[in-house]
Amino acid sequence: MFRELEDTGPPLMQEDIASLERILALPLPSDYAAFLRRYNGGAPTPNTVPIQDWPEGGAEDDVRMLYRLGSAPREDTYDLRWNFECYAGRMPPGLLPIADTGSGDQFCLWMEGDERGAVVLWDHEAEHHPPTHANLHRVAPTFTAFLEVLGDPCDDGPLPQAVLIRSEGHPTQAQPVKASLVQAHRRRGPTQ
Repeated sequence: MFRELEDTGPPLMQEDIASLERILALPLPSDYAAFLRRYNGGAPTPNTVPIQDWPEGGAEDDVRMLYRLGSAPREDTYDLRWNFECYAGRMPPGLLPIADTGSGDQFCLWMEGDERGAVVLWDHEAEHHPPTHANLHRVAPTFTAFLEVLGDPCDDGPLPQAVLIRSEGHPTQAQPVKASLVQAHRRRGPTQ
């Protein structure tokens, strides 16, 4: 979980959230809408999250900026609306870019379907035309879980990966490792 959030956006009203939902033509997951109302984006500290099944990129990546709703969306590259428009047609439908890594990759929120509310990493270097799911890497099953796995980078090995859970009637789903286990890993170092 972040200890600090810098460079947040202006305070939001419920009408600001409703306006974004009209643009998206989909309601925001409640935990993400609550985050926007309370903080409206920002640069988190700590900012490292584990990434699943990303051999090209590594076991973790940084969240440089959680996007906000600003007062000048056409001029603010950290604005949710700017990023939604920028990546339209480049990402599979149903994804909302919510944060960047600083290297062009995007953390996205699934807005519909069985994965609604999950956070994935969109790898821009493996982008497909037309868009596919092949360059998406699971980060957390919910936005709240995404915030809970934010941590400091490990000098002694990668962050623990999320746990894969298979259940009948659902594709493989990832559940993030609990924050207490991530902290224990950091204190002990990686397991053999």
